[in-house]
Amino acid sequence: MRLEIVQVAQSFVWDINLLFFVVSMLVINLTPGPDVAYIVQQSLTKGLKAGITAIAGIALGLFCHLLFAAFGVSGLFVKLDMPFIIFKILGVAYLFYLAYKAYQQTGAFSIDVDGAQNKNILINGFLINLLNPKVVLFFLSVLPQFVNSQVSRKSQVIFLGLIFIVMGSCVNLIFSYIASRFRFHDFGKLYLKWKLNIFSSLIFIALAIHLAFLC
Repeated sequence: MRLEIVQVAQSFVWDINLLFFVVSMLVINLTPGPDVAYIVQQSLTKGLKAGITAIAGIALGLFCHLLFAAFGVSGLFVKLDMPFIIFKILGVAYLFYLAYKAYQQTGAFSIDVDGAQNKNILINGFLINLLNPKVVLFFLSVLPQFVNSQVSRKSQVIFLGLIFIVMGSCVNLIFSYIASRFRFHDFGKLYLKWKLNIFSSLIFIALAIHLAFLC
């Protein structure tokens, strides 16, 4: 498998499709979604370290979807209507849960994040992408458009998927850094934190409704 992926990488070096893929993925990664909303919220309230932890969880969720798509699990799952609907409901419910947790947060902005908080942030980031049916559809509908018939399809999906995950993590890191810088500008006041929590909660609710009716 590793040799196949290396061969795929070599075949893409001078391929114009790779350039189109990178540009397309950059546009997609710059489009805010539940993952970006969560990263920004964590970076604003808990700092850059929390944002990076969220990015790691989100990347891990993407990697799981990548493996599911490469080995045909996602395709089988989408064809089964009832499991996919249940999966979608779980994703919507989890976004509403994050909205509730954002609204529920109290106290001043954190400076340090302990191990337990890091674990929760990582798990939340992981579940945000793992329970997002749009990620399933992305790996099934978008990535295959850049696959050619000359090399192993599975290896190409993995190679392109890894590029997407790395690019997404880099873009998310920029979002996280910018958000973490803003938290030092008078965000220690409780009323500002309350406003941010309300705003974050509304964002997650909007994303949940969007996912429920438009996916």
